[in-house]
Amino acid sequence: MRTLALLLALVPAAQAQVIPPAQYDRPYGGSLTVNTVPTQRALAEICPQAAARTPNMIGCAWRSPDGSQCRITLVSDAVLVALGSTRARILRHERGHCNGWPGHHPGGRQ
Repeated sequence: MRTLALLLALVPAAQAQVIPPAQYDRPYGGSLTVNTVPTQRALAEICPQAAARTPNMIGCAWRSPDGSQCRITLVSDAVLVALGSTRARILRHERGHCNGWPGHHPGGRQ
């Protein structure tokens, strides 16, 4: 049972490891805010719609309707490292969403 729980926790983390296609993998041109929360539970409270689609997520991005503002929220570096990732990689992933990359990750790269 513990192995199954670990595997379920790693699936979303692996999904977040995907980097966006080149057209979205660039600096964000609007106003960007990056916040860090201590746990995945805290992240799910901040991004409930994303959490409903991706249990055990490690980052999320909210983009304003006009695309001029984006807020990225990540779990702590300790959680990222425990799941085999880095802050830089997850920021790159979430910044892709700020640039308009859809949540179903078309064209994602390893």
